[in-house]
Amino acid sequence: HYKGNITPPRSYEEWGHLIKALAHHLVDRYGREEVRRWFFEVWNEPNLSMFWTGTQEDYFTLYEYAARAIKEVDSQLKVGGPATAIDAWVPELKAFCATRDVPLDFISTHHYPTDLAFSLGTNMEERMAKAQRGELAWRAKKVVEDAAPFPVYYTEWNNSPSPRDYYHDIPYNAAFIVKTLIDIMDVPLGCYSFWTFSDIFEECGFSSLPFHGGFGLLTIHGIPKPSYRAFQLLSRLGETRLSGEVLNPSPTVDWVATKNEKGLVVILTNHQIPLSPIHTEDVFITVKGHLKIEKILVERIDENHGNPRKVWEEMGKPIYLTEEQIQTLITSSVLSQKAIQEQETQGEISFTVELPPHSVVAIFLQCKR
Repeated sequence: HYKGNITPPRSYEEWGHLIKALAHHLVDRYGREEVRRWFFEVWNEPNLSMFWTGTQEDYFTLYEYAARAIKEVDSQLKVGGPATAIDAWVPELKAFCATRDVPLDFISTHHYPTDLAFSLGTNMEERMAKAQRGELAWRAKKVVEDAAPFPVYYTEWNNSPSPRDYYHDIPYNAAFIVKTLIDIMDVPLGCYSFWTFSDIFEECGFSSLPFHGGFGLLTIHGIPKPSYRAFQLLSRLGETRLSGEVLNPSPTVDWVATKNEKGLVVILTNHQIPLSPIHTEDVFITVKGHLKIEKILVERIDENHGNPRKVWEEMGKPIYLTEEQIQTLITSSVLSQKAIQEQETQGEISFTVELPPHSVVAIFLQCKR
């Protein structure tokens, strides 16, 4: 039904003419200065047979014709690739462009923690040893090293590339997102773009089920999933990151603390890959320094908070939602704030928070003005 054209062109010259015409059209319609802010990424995942029937060499030829055509329209337009799955073909594209003096402004690629399934026979023992919490971060660091001096843009990632993965709908994905982004914060990336915003996505077939494991942060009815709320919490972090000492660390708990204009924000997650040990963790937090804390508020994403799929299941999993049911599910996704009690001793403030498995907890310490 999708009918995507995944074959190499019969004429690369005509392909180049097409891309040049497209670039001219965009500049004419949106203006040269606007289009110079854009990034032209050539093709999508050409290392997978479902998206490209040609060879790596065929893709490099496709890239060369596209890149030269774009630069003919305006030398300041940005073009890059290889837009691969599994972090692939990065050194190879660099070498090809250097050898043939082909324009290359950035490296782009995609990855998922389940990419091991595509990597059989390639350093399998090493990859299996590293296939654990935090795998995406070490892979991103490797791509940055391989891509230097070009900037790296990840234009697709999620916990799974399957558009029917149950984990996309539940708090597991929120915990995965927060853990991954905490890991990736110190990796110098141009962007790290989550795939994707909405379940209204027809590439692998369009489902009418309200919750069907789609990639999106929102369901087809616009109901925010736990993953949406995870990004909402992360957006409230301040620009100043704070350090801290971890005593008796848990192997499944990660955290980040920042300062903003209202006070301190601490976000914690308790996450583990499927079928691996994970337990509820009680985390004791001490904030040092003479802070004038007015109140401490907590927001949660877990099995019982910000989890509309659970409410839908309790409704009996209706296939066709009424307007009233949609509003109920949207309301169930909203995160509520709850005050917690702290202890203050010699200028230090202490409190304990509980982290169930695959949960996110955001703590807002609001200072007196």
